[in-house]
Amino acid sequence: MTHATPGENAPDSSDHIDAPPVASGGAPPASLLGRVFAALPERLFLIDRDLRVVMTNKTDLPDYLHGGCRSRCQGDSTTDPPQPPCVLAFECPIKRAFHTGQICEAEFTNPADGRTERVCASPILDEQGRVVLVVGQIHDISRQKQTEREIRHYAAALESTNRALEEFCEVAETASQAKSEFLANMSHEIRTPMTAILGFTETLLDAHVSEADRLDAVRTIQRNGEHLLEVLNDILDLSKIESGKMMIERIDCSAAEVVADVETLMRDRARRKNLALEVVCRRPVPRVIHTDPTRLRQILINLVGNAVKFTERGVVRLSVDVADADDKGPMLLFEVTDTGIGMTPEQIGRLFTRFAQADAATTRRFGGTGLGLVICRRLLDELGGRIAVESQPGEGSAFRVWLPTGVDRNVEQVDYLDVLHARERGGLRPRKRSDAPSIAGARVLVAEDAPDNQRLVGAILGRAGVEVTLVDTGLAARDAALAARQAGRPFDVVLMDMQMPEMDGYEATRQLRRQGYAGPIIALTAHALEGECQKCLDAGCDAYARKPITKDRLLGLVAQFVHRAAAKAGRV
Repeated sequence: MTHATPGENAPDSSDHIDAPPVASGGAPPASLLGRVFAALPERLFLIDRDLRVVMTNKTDLPDYLHGGCRSRCQGDSTTDPPQPPCVLAFECPIKRAFHTGQICEAEFTNPADGRTERVCASPILDEQGRVVLVVGQIHDISRQKQTEREIRHYAAALESTNRALEEFCEVAETASQAKSEFLANMSHEIRTPMTAILGFTETLLDAHVSEADRLDAVRTIQRNGEHLLEVLNDILDLSKIESGKMMIERIDCSAAEVVADVETLMRDRARRKNLALEVVCRRPVPRVIHTDPTRLRQILINLVGNAVKFTERGVVRLSVDVADADDKGPMLLFEVTDTGIGMTPEQIGRLFTRFAQADAATTRRFGGTGLGLVICRRLLDELGGRIAVESQPGEGSAFRVWLPTGVDRNVEQVDYLDVLHARERGGLRPRKRSDAPSIAGARVLVAEDAPDNQRLVGAILGRAGVEVTLVDTGLAARDAALAARQAGRPFDVVLMDMQMPEMDGYEATRQLRRQGYAGPIIALTAHALEGECQKCLDAGCDAYARKPITKDRLLGLVAQFVHRAAAKAGRV
């Protein structure tokens, strides 16, 4: 782009416009057009058909905007340097304006300071409609572009936030629906056994019921009560896992023994449904593994129990094998298969989601909390294991559990059948009632504020020949224990409920210990959250028992401390 000089390709008389050149010293031109140009705040320039700068109103326009024309306007005849891309971008709308006779625009970046600018080229026509000149305007649009970029950034961020909110709302809605279904299911799981318990209790009160019906009612009440306890335990277990308060121990134990326990516990349940329960040990397994046997037993009972529940006919099989070692060392593989109803891929995808079950219709048909498999996966995470499932609708399911043995591969191996035969020979038989140590004549103080629980504990202990004293507050328990000691007939054991009016069991125990009471105190509490046992021990209790407590557990605890005290006194 150059500046026009006299006699050099100048427009003819018909194209002539009285437009003086740019003043070399920056003073405004004398002509009216020059003064108008100079007065306008925008940067303006006038270009002829040869792309030469005829006029410009700002002497500080960068050279690159007109290809070095300012230098030549001042008499510099040096050769134009190669035009940078910004010059090409600047010239493009000017050329298009000459060619089309229309207003054309383009944007470019000022290399001197990085500003974004827009050039607008407007054609000027003669009387014949030919474009003879183009007047251009240069606008600094850096702030506008920065604002546009910020708006785009904020719009993108807003769009991302909206998508996240939509996803969150979908998740929240799904979770809310799942919780609603879960609560409805829990209501069903609780009310159904409660209906049976209350209904069969009325049956027991009917004087005309036969002995066989009465026995059936008792068994029904017991079975439904155990189901209620399972529901509560599932909820509490998940709560403890999610709060990080589930205690996991790692001790040396026998996987074969655990499997044998599971078979013993689940055999009757399978028999009631006329199902075969098979246990297969595909090869010898380590005699000792290092894990939590209680949690492993819980996992296997849950899986076998589900298999029995969802199988109407056929066989449920629990197999044990040694799997290939991974980065956690040697592994055991437990596989639970059944010939039950099976599952679709969609149902499998919901199995390990809390508050969600495979299918609402399945839940109504078979019951259950929908928490068992969630608990299994969380427990396996804690134990360093994993779980997988394969299933086909109508063809059954297969659950596989991999568990680190926690021992090296050179540990002694044992066959499951050898362990089972040892149990059957009597080495691990449960002790019969007649083998239990006698506690007849022992004196026990029972502090319990619930009348029904008072009667229950009193009756169990009374039938064992125990002399029972009942109180219903912590204050009364403290006074009774101290009075008996002062009278020279201290209680052999104090059973202390921890939630009582006037003074709870914690404070009553602390006060007894502060006053030098050394007799055994066993805490009885309905609290099942982690830390409750330690809380009771910290208060001064010698042992902790969670309600509901079975008869055997209650008598065993009392006997343990009664005979320990007798041995210490030299009476045994």
